[in-house]
This record gives sequence, C-alpha cells and structure tokens, in this order.
Amino acid sequence: MTECNRRISLKSLIAGTLFTLLSHLDYAHAEANTNFSVSYMDYPQNEPYLSLITDVYKELGITISLIPTPATRGLKLANEGKVDADIMRLSKSAREYPNLIVVEPPLKIVKLVLLCTQNVVCDSTVLEDKKEVLLTTEGILNYLDKYNVQATLETIQIVENIAKMLSLKRTNYAIFVGDDSIEIFKPFKQFTLQDISLYHVIHKKHAELLPKIEQKLREKLLLRDASTKP
Repeated sequence: MTECNRRISLKSLIAGTLFTLLSHLDYAHAEANTNFSVSYMDYPQNEPYLSLITDVYKELGITISLIPTPATRGLKLANEGKVDADIMRLSKSAREYPNLIVVEPPLKIVKLVLLCTQNVVCDSTVLEDKKEVLLTTEGILNYLDKYNVQATLETIQIVENIAKMLSLKRTNYAIFVGDDSIEIFKPFKQFTLQDISLYHVIHKKHAELLPKIEQKLREKLLLRDASTKP
C-alpha cells in the first residue's frame, strides 16, 4: 500500500469512528431526554386526562411537568417547541399549527354547546341574529363554518370568564365545549350544536415516539372503558 493510500485509509477510519461516536452521542442524548413539559388548558373536567397522559408517559419512562395555560397559549408554546406536548385539544385547532402532531385515538368525544341565559331563545337560530354577541374561544371558531353565523363572535381566553360574563348578563350567549356536567355552566340553558373530538398533541420533534405513545394510549383507554362498563 502506498503512503498516499495509507493516509486516505487513515482519514476514512477517523471519519468513520467520529461518525459512529457522534451517532451514539445523539442516541444517548435522545434516550436521556426523559423529562417533558406538557401544557394544558385549565378547563373543567380536565383532571382525569392530566392523570391519564401522565401515566402514559410514565410507562414510557418519561416524567412530565404540567403547565397550565390560557386557551390558545398552550398550542402556541407547543408549536414553538417551548413545551413538548399539550394534554388535550380540538383536532382542527391543532392541525393549524405546522409543528404539531395529533395523537390517535381521540381522548374524548364532547359536545359543542350553545350556552344561554335563562328566558332567552336557545337554539341554532341565535347564530344568525346580527343583534346578538356570542362569547367563544379561538379554537371553536374552526367548527362554526357550517353555520350561517351573523352574530358577533368575541373570543375569550379564560374559561371561567365565560360563566362570569353570562352571569353578569354582559351577554346572553356563549359557544363552548362541554356538557351539563360542568358545574359552572349548570345555571344556563344548553343547546347541542354538534359532537367533536379532543386529542392529545405532541411537537413533531418527538415524532419517533408517536407509535409508542399511541399504543400505550390505546391500552389505557381500553382499560378505562372496560372499568366504566356496568
């Protein structure tokens, strides 16, 4: 072997060794990343899903820190990679963010509800009344394109403020996700507009974990459903 060939072989060996070493370091870094920050909207009935998602990640060897956020803030943080995931969101809202992945299956099927103060009309015709003002959140706007909405829509970030403003008669109507089991909405009449699904979402940098998260989530949901059957 000539001196030139020896030098080429030595360079190739060094390059290959460095590549292998760096690959192992990247893998070790990924394996060591066992702490996730996960945002969630401070929303009535969320508590069981905080526990559910915490358990899913725990069984995958990942400890999560839960961060409460206003309605759309969590999605923005997750999209920017400032948190690793968000507990539960409307699929249409999540899909508007390019860096987010919607995790199957859905966590819950809920109702899109028109909330009304007492002694007013409470049906879908309210949406067509130009004189009315309806409170809602930004995410819900994505589900209203099938309706001929002529009323003024005002978005709000803090869920509890919707109930407060209805109680104070600042407006007679709001559109929200939930049902009559939500305590703060019990004083108001409700009209169901449609059923929609809520999903866990993750940042795309964790795409390699998606199959494991979905499998573990399916297992947890099956156990939950089996335990609630009469």
